[in-house]
Amino acid sequence: MSRSIGRLWLFLFVPFVILVLSFMAGLVVPHQDRWGHAAFHLIYLPVLAVSCWALWRFIGAAPTRTQRVIAGLMLFLQSIAIFGHAGELVTVIQNGFFNAPESIFKENPHMFFAKFAILGIMLSLVLLIALTITAFIQRRWGRKAWLPAS
Repeated sequence: MSRSIGRLWLFLFVPFVILVLSFMAGLVVPHQDRWGHAAFHLIYLPVLAVSCWALWRFIGAAPTRTQRVIAGLMLFLQSIAIFGHAGELVTVIQNGFFNAPESIFKENPHMFFAKFAILGIMLSLVLLIALTITAFIQRRWGRKAWLPAS
């Protein structure tokens, strides 16, 4: 099961950190180059789809109900993030795509969709930490240790 959770870290956390640092933080692509924002959404949308697939597989293989529920909530939040990212990408495409003006990133509808994307991603990463801790505790002490004695 630790391999499955490791796979979730690989599909959810690692791409998010790498892409944000590369395209959004100004470390690789300067802030004044607005194409980095559009490229981030183009690349991250398939990453979200793959993470949903990984979560779907994890739900079917999770050994405990607690882990299935947490993974189910993560799948729901990743779906919300896909909705937000797709909406942001459509908004940017409608307004010039790589040549979109700076103002589009601070106005509706882009900000409307950005709230969904950010909320979905951040909460699913928090739940990924909770899932990892839950799996560690359940593996360490076992499920039977917490059941009342008969």
